[in-house]
Amino acid sequence: MRHASTTSEPRGIQLALELGVCVLAIWVTIWLSYEVGFVGNTVVAIWPAGGLGVWMVLRYGWRAVPCIALGQGLHVLMTFPADQFVAGLLPSAANAIAIGIAISLYRRYAESSQPLYSLR
Repeated sequence: MRHASTTSEPRGIQLALELGVCVLAIWVTIWLSYEVGFVGNTVVAIWPAGGLGVWMVLRYGWRAVPCIALGQGLHVLMTFPADQFVAGLLPSAANAIAIGIAISLYRRYAESSQPLYSLR
């Protein structure tokens, strides 16, 4: 279900560039989360990349889900040993799909067709 928007939707090259920036933004956010110390051992206290992913899906819809997975995949590629690479990609894909499903449910059951429109 597409929602009407008062602003024009990005098309073509502009959309590709914006989604490419989203991939890099997710990767940088994950990298910074580790550098700043939000992540310790296996417990994540704060995960800013999750909030960024929610915004991306609110803004771009399901087109953002592969971008979220790619951004997380970049992190896995650069930090995981080769023998654990595939095992690291599975949670990345699952996290991206979970955000897409959550926003779809939110939009379906929210009282407004654009509940967080002011965040765009």
